[in-house]
Amino acid sequence: MTAPPLSPDAVHTAVLSRVDRKCRTAGSLSVPALPALLDLYMARFTALFEALGKGFTDAELVDLRALVAPRLADGFRESPHAKFHLSWEPQASPSHGVDYKVWLETGTVQEQYEHWAATKAKPLFGDHADAKVLDVAAGILDPAGAPVLDLGAGTGRNTLPLARAGHPAHAVELTGSFVAAIRTSAALEALPITAIEGDVVRGELDLPDAHFALIVCSEVTSHFRGVGELKALFERAARWLRPDGTLVVNCFVAADGHALTDLERQVSEVVWSSVFDGAEIASACVGLELVTDEDAHDYEQAHQPSWPPTGWFADWARGFDLYNLKPQLPPASLRWLTLRRRA
Repeated sequence: MTAPPLSPDAVHTAVLSRVDRKCRTAGSLSVPALPALLDLYMARFTALFEALGKGFTDAELVDLRALVAPRLADGFRESPHAKFHLSWEPQASPSHGVDYKVWLETGTVQEQYEHWAATKAKPLFGDHADAKVLDVAAGILDPAGAPVLDLGAGTGRNTLPLARAGHPAHAVELTGSFVAAIRTSAALEALPITAIEGDVVRGELDLPDAHFALIVCSEVTSHFRGVGELKALFERAARWLRPDGTLVVNCFVAADGHALTDLERQVSEVVWSSVFDGAEIASACVGLELVTDEDAHDYEQAHQPSWPPTGWFADWARGFDLYNLKPQLPPASLRWLTLRRRA
């Protein structure tokens, strides 16, 4: 029986398929657990396995998507730092396909800071207090009668100078090693500082109501997970401030007219730059009224004794950790907000 003639392309494809059967592949891929990128990830997984000569069937793609989608959602719900892992290895002979498995790895802000504290050069957050914080505090005429509260105090970059200026100070910090560092520094200088290990929005904190003249919250809202946590912070601050008290806080805020997408919001949490829009800031101001709103990068650059305070601050504050747009300025940046407790 004479076979019909074949085109060179058909012959090439038929022979190449035998080569693919002899190929073995194993490996792994890790991506941030971001639900907004489900379609992109599926396209990349598909292209990867096709490049390896082990493409998925339509039914297998449906099954893979059913595995990936809930794990991305669960991972991001657990932590913006969760990772989705995909690994693969050859199927047992005589099959010539691949077996794959998926799993999640979660992490917390506290774990990351503990790792940095153990491995990175000090100081982690710079040598100087925030210029905005010191400028607001300088307007208080009687420091000894004006207690201050530093929320998310780190290693005391703002707490220590405020206490040295005469303010009785409380510092709340999530990372235990940072709390220990503040207590050590306070003891060495005999400073009036009470350092507390705790969460500024999720934990119960034993702090007096209507007590503080100034509350500082610097480089903290960049870790928040939605406007609900910002509202919780403002509600607590309003309760802890005395009637004439002031909250100084920095937040990433979208420019007027820029509509934030789900992808922007999710990635902002991954890169420690959680972003809000103006309407969300306004809705969160429960018990507080906004007094000033200033660009944090520009303010600190103009008032810091040396610039930049750290190698990462300038680009981070301008929003470049979230938006790869240089030299164009991003549509969201870090803002200094001062708010006063409503009477």
